[in-house]
Amino acid sequence: MTSNQSFLRQGWFSFTLPALACLLAFASGCSTTPDAPSAGGGLSKEAILQHEDVKGKPPTPFAYPLDQVHAAALRSLVAVGCEVKKQEPYYVSGSRPRKFGLIIGSGGETVEVFMYPKSETETDVWVDTDTTFVGLAGQQGWNDQVLKEMTTLLAEPTTKP
Repeated sequence: MTSNQSFLRQGWFSFTLPALACLLAFASGCSTTPDAPSAGGGLSKEAILQHEDVKGKPPTPFAYPLDQVHAAALRSLVAVGCEVKKQEPYYVSGSRPRKFGLIIGSGGETVEVFMYPKSETETDVWVDTDTTFVGLAGQQGWNDQVLKEMTTLLAEPTTKP
């Protein structure tokens, strides 16, 4: 192999790696973001049922009032590693911190919990995980883990002073 051929191969590698890094950085700006709540201070009870992450999907019913389900939703988000970003009467959301590995990063998911009180003692819940375009390979859905944690928390006996 001549020195010119060796130089061209090294030159190609030194160009390709930074170009790939720039492409990944640019693509990370195209991540999905959840819909913003209405200007009136958040999602209303009626808006929950019309939200794209809820509409047409079966709820998970809990035989507990909204305030207890809301508290369990917040604690569940924290339990799966989320930082709570929004707290509204019928909606909470959090995001997991991003972690970067050698090839694939993880984290960065947005986990949303939608709550609809059917009565004073029953609340329907939907959980949705939004992932980003760049993190698809290293991210996962947290719906089942959040619902399982909520079920566990709500089953715990409450102590009242």
